[in-house]
Amino acid sequence: MKALESLVTVGIASKDRPEVLDQTLRKVHTFGLGDCPLILFDDGSSPPLAPPAISLFKSARIIRVAQSAGQASGRNRIGEAVTTPFLLQLDDDSYPVEGDMQALLKVASETANWLAIAIPFEEPSRDRWPVGIPADHLIPVRSFVGCSVLLDVEGFRKLGGYAAWIGRYCEEDEIAMRGLRGGLSTLITGLVRIRHDTSAVGRSLSGIAYRCFRNWFLVWSLHAPASVVPIKMFRLLGASLAHSLRHLDPAALKGISDAVRLLPSLRRYREPLTLAQYRRLRRMPHALDFTRTRRSGQN
Repeated sequence: MKALESLVTVGIASKDRPEVLDQTLRKVHTFGLGDCPLILFDDGSSPPLAPPAISLFKSARIIRVAQSAGQASGRNRIGEAVTTPFLLQLDDDSYPVEGDMQALLKVASETANWLAIAIPFEEPSRDRWPVGIPADHLIPVRSFVGCSVLLDVEGFRKLGGYAAWIGRYCEEDEIAMRGLRGGLSTLITGLVRIRHDTSAVGRSLSGIAYRCFRNWFLVWSLHAPASVVPIKMFRLLGASLAHSLRHLDPAALKGISDAVRLLPSLRRYREPLTLAQYRRLRRMPHALDFTRTRRSGQN
């Protein structure tokens, strides 16, 4: 088995959260990944990110843009720059805390035709913990979470990376759908565990609602079978109305409105799943389905 540093690069996209990023880098180093290449994407931070902990890594670089390009675009830039076969994609507030990275990379090296291996993650601030994930085999899932995933760089590049139009939120589901359509699996195994601290710095709940409804409307418009599209649109419209009324915030409805306006310009990206692929997708669990809160009686 090759050394870790020749197999995996750590990639993190961040914006305007220097203290959070610095703490995360120290924890990534503590886990034993200091010899691995590190690529940071600074998404237009002001001032530019310069975390002191970057000095802990033997091989590190920062890719900078003057104006924000969005998380998906930043992760694409990282994917283009990687020289190892695999990319450990993290958020600026997520980091490995448990498990055997060497064993995970061995499984990854011996498995063919996959795009992403979801890594179980815990979120103590939300009382969310991973459950029911075996460490001795891979389970197919319909999508992963961007803060906690091992990507096959060749497969990621083959698909063209995350969609250029998506910005942030739902980019993992969108690329997983294209992967499924192209014969690349998304999987999960319990060989490593990530902690996601879900830092509130720089987060906007209104912005999250807007982007989620906007992007889900576009994702299903572009990738659902024709017979399924109207059902998805109707359900999303109803959910956006309910969300806006419940929170007295029109962000969700505005997301749907902007998606409708943008859709004609994105039609060239339509790559619908077959009905068989769509049904298979709906039968598979999401990586998030392997988490529970302690209040549900599982830990």
